[in-house]
Amino acid sequence: MQMRSRAWNWLSLPICVGIAPTRVLAKAANRIAKKYQEKTGGVYVIDTEEKRIKGLKWLKVGDIWGIGWRFERKIRAKKGYTAYDFIAPSMEAWIKKEMGVVGLRLKSELEGKSVLGPDRIDVDKKSIATTRSFPKQLTDYDLIRERVSTFATVCAEKLRRQGSCCQTIIVMLVADKYSIDNPKYHYSTAMTLPFATNSALTISNAAIQLLKSLMEGTDTKRFKKAGVIVTELIPEGNRQFNLFMDENPRHLALMKAMDRVNSKMGDRVIRLGAQAKKTWDMKQNMLSNRYTTNPRHILTVNCNE
Repeated sequence: MQMRSRAWNWLSLPICVGIAPTRVLAKAANRIAKKYQEKTGGVYVIDTEEKRIKGLKWLKVGDIWGIGWRFERKIRAKKGYTAYDFIAPSMEAWIKKEMGVVGLRLKSELEGKSVLGPDRIDVDKKSIATTRSFPKQLTDYDLIRERVSTFATVCAEKLRRQGSCCQTIIVMLVADKYSIDNPKYHYSTAMTLPFATNSALTISNAAIQLLKSLMEGTDTKRFKKAGVIVTELIPEGNRQFNLFMDENPRHLALMKAMDRVNSKMGDRVIRLGAQAKKTWDMKQNMLSNRYTTNPRHILTVNCNE
């Protein structure tokens, strides 16, 4: 309650607090606190087995943190309508087959067994993705290329920040399925490099090459979203060199210089030529005002005597 009152008194931000033994249960507790603010006072604690079972029976399967609409539809087809249905023993084999280790971890978290630690950047990640929706549907190749280059550069920055390299690059494009006749609206293609890298130059060039082949092979030219995914990650110190083809050794020094300047002067002060016009652009129609950080958004109150 003290946390909630401070956020309101200091920032005028209404918040709700959920507390539980695991992260996924804490998300469920927070949802209960939001739904029943008058009864809970905006704070709900799952500290007994009775509360856990009651909360799981109330929580819809689509509201479980980490389950999207695709898996929700599949789980409902198995007659799983609540989180309690999801953790039933009869569902374990299906979860293991369809959702893999991620689904089993969600199940364990809902059972009160903590298996998800705090958020951290980790070289154990299987992949790194940067995807964004456009503010409007784009048809111009140069505009899409600019954004894909930016996404690739951001992936490279994340790789260097966690001290790892990638060997496979994936570029994806998403069209508006409601504005095209073809039922296929998601396109992707991949490239495996002959050497592992975290160079923004190499990753961006590969992403642009993939984008060009992808746009030439699709039957639509109107896209609402793009993304770059880097996978097959290895620690930077374990990178193996290729006898016949390897990365330009000057890239390493150049990337270090770019990171040093950008960390001192601001994010992406130095950029690649392919992303010269803009560094970021995404749909933000529902963006909230920044009352506490932007002077232009400070509320004005007129007092009449």
